[in-house]
Amino acid sequence: MSIPQVRSYFFKHCHGFSVMYEALASVDGARFRKECKDAGKSICAWTVNSKEEMRQCARWEIMSIISDKPDQWRDIKKEVSVTSLVWRTMKLMKDYGQPFSGVETDSCNLHPALHSYQKLVFQLRKSSYASGLSAA
Repeated sequence: MSIPQVRSYFFKHCHGFSVMYEALASVDGARFRKECKDAGKSICAWTVNSKEEMRQCARWEIMSIISDKPDQWRDIKKEVSVTSLVWRTMKLMKDYGQPFSGVETDSCNLHPALHSYQKLVFQLRKSSYASGLSAA
């Protein structure tokens, strides 16, 4: 379905939308992806068969794609998730120092950087399991 159709008829009432990849790659598509992210709505892109388009969908945090190559999508989604986790972890280490100083051992009173790191690891594992992949 087109982005204008989604906005006009479905955006308020649905949790997710199936949209053609080319529409998502446009300027309006970038706005739409942000609107969906801000509203907590999912996007499924179709038809995505090239590796680069799949990588782009993963970077955009597209929940799912329709493809003739689902195994390739699972591999790319895992690759991008791990890369994203590494970059976010490096940023936390830069922001809060390495090693984490003053980290409490009580899980209810963790240093903010360590707590954020734990949340990222949990999200990665959750998304890996949801995709049918085993967590590393």
